[in-house]
Amino acid sequence: MVAKDSVWVSPLVWLFVGLLIGTGIGYTFYQTDIAAYLPHPSSIVTETVSTSTVVPANPVVNIIVIPDWGGATYDAFIIPTNANGTIPKPATNSSSPGPNDNNITLPVDMPVRFVITNLDTALNLNFTGNVTLPFTIYNDTATGQFPVQYNTGQSVKMPVSHTFVVAATNVNIPLPPDTIITFTLTFTKPGVYMYFCTAPCGPGMGLLGYMEGYIIVA
Repeated sequence: MVAKDSVWVSPLVWLFVGLLIGTGIGYTFYQTDIAAYLPHPSSIVTETVSTSTVVPANPVVNIIVIPDWGGATYDAFIIPTNANGTIPKPATNSSSPGPNDNNITLPVDMPVRFVITNLDTALNLNFTGNVTLPFTIYNDTATGQFPVQYNTGQSVKMPVSHTFVVAATNVNIPLPPDTIITFTLTFTKPGVYMYFCTAPCGPGMGLLGYMEGYIIVA
């Protein structure tokens, strides 16, 4: 018998209340446990993406001096990528040189390494002068290629088959027979510069597309 003033509560109600309390406590511990594994905002590292321009490596210009490229004594400066396997024809008084594009386009204010491979074995000139631009000559020896460095101001005297001269600059590089010559050149002003050979190497020395070409600096 239940007293008149007491309140009787069904066991099912108490069971439901207990479930609610237990669920609340469990969820609180769950949140606390998850938070322990999450990174604190101050510890999150944000990846920074650089927007600076990547400066390309210094360009390299390869030139091959090929004797009799357009016929007997028509030697030529050849840019390998522009040769396209074509054999130009010798120029005459009434025709232009054959199809050889040996013009070069370079960026301004960037050092450019020139590599000139001289396949000509002729001796056309005794070159004498002082070095105005450092260069290296690689000669083939029994033990491999042997480099010889020439520095600014050094007196040079050697037999050559060609030269590499750039108009409006102090570039005058001797090209001995059957050698590889390297040097670095920087153009500080945009413009069009002619390069040519001053050694008496035949009618090709006075023709664009043979022993003359242009360097376009932009």
